[in-house]
Amino acid sequence: MKFLLMLISDEHAWQSLPAAQQEAVVARHGTFEHDLTAQGKFLSCNALGPSRDAKTVRIHADGTRTVTDGPYAEAREMIGGYYLIECASIDEAVAWTKKLPNPFGSIEVRPVWEES
Repeated sequence: MKFLLMLISDEHAWQSLPAAQQEAVVARHGTFEHDLTAQGKFLSCNALGPSRDAKTVRIHADGTRTVTDGPYAEAREMIGGYYLIECASIDEAVAWTKKLPNPFGSIEVRPVWEES
């Protein structure tokens, strides 16, 4: 079963970290990816661009759509990246998630529904 691990954090907090700390976190992500790959669990991962470059398309009850700049403007934490992994259960996915180097924020774990 596939699981999406969404890394949610405050973009400004990340940007305020000294370069050496950012590099250390990125290196730990490399180790995490290596460990997932070694166990046959890694499928994909990517960082996302800054929320200021995002667009949100809202679908209204009448079917019309509106486009706004960015994600939810009132939210401080944004999804900054993701991992797509293969695990036997959500408990196993959570166990892997606990090893993920995310210096602040949270990580949402969700099953990916696939068509049969």
